[in-house]
Amino acid sequence: LDIWYSTRNTEGWSDDELPPNTNETGEQTNPALAFDADETLHIAFIDTQIVNGKKISRIRYLTASP
Repeated sequence: LDIWYSTRNTEGWSDDELPPNTNETGEQTNPALAFDADETLHIAFIDTQIVNGKKISRIRYLTASP
């Protein structure tokens, strides 16, 4: 499972993209999304990758303002 996002532009929607700082060969799972009072979107998810034969999971967090 991977998490993808799109943004609105004048022509409609952008292509689906991976969140910043994630690895295309890994997995992004368990998303949590919330808007705060200023309409800023907060996103947290687990980014899992195999590095040198070891499974490494990191919690990723980012925000997006309107």
